[in-house]
Amino acid sequence: MIEAKPQPSLSVRPLEPDDAPAVALIQRTQWRNSLRRATTLDELEVDEVLPSASPLESAWSSTLLHPAPTASIALLGLVGDKPSGFATAVPAVQADPSAARATPATQGNPHNDSAHESIRNSTHSHSSTHVMEITSFGIQAQGPQSLTLATLIMDALAEESADSGFSELQIWAFAGDDGVTRFLSAQGFAPTGYRRRFQIGAGSATQHLWHVHIETM
Repeated sequence: MIEAKPQPSLSVRPLEPDDAPAVALIQRTQWRNSLRRATTLDELEVDEVLPSASPLESAWSSTLLHPAPTASIALLGLVGDKPSGFATAVPAVQADPSAARATPATQGNPHNDSAHESIRNSTHSHSSTHVMEITSFGIQAQGPQSLTLATLIMDALAEESADSGFSELQIWAFAGDDGVTRFLSAQGFAPTGYRRRFQIGAGSATQHLWHVHIETM
């Protein structure tokens, strides 16, 4: 009789400074996969517009060594003891709705405004009173564990946000990144109607803002 191989346990914990190398790798991989799915850029062109892992690792190391801003969330997902996913969130900044709906392409890379910068610059004085924005969400687990770990991380984000008095989550997702949008839909998220467009190298990409009321998740 063939015995089933035990599956490693999945868990979520707060990000720590020593997690910087793993988070940088997961983040760059997530960006790379998203841009491949959401743009017409080929593999080489995507690599050219993304930062390398080294500066990302340095930025994460610097960020995680500093005290976290009030109400920010930074989580690491583990498969066994292997870092396999992460997420960050900060109180949402109130944006100009007319700018968020604008369709003309803007210069720049959406990934230049990295999650570590969003965490560092977050302040309550310019934030929404009830919305927590997920500024990064990356999964590197394989197979069924990928969905399970993503769900565990999202549940932890929702729980910590609710404990801090927030009632809604929001996240920007690339149009055409069907795996991500299917996951968001399954978690109860829906598009708000807001969108932003970026010129990325020789291509462009559009992101839509999704949101969910935590009590409905």
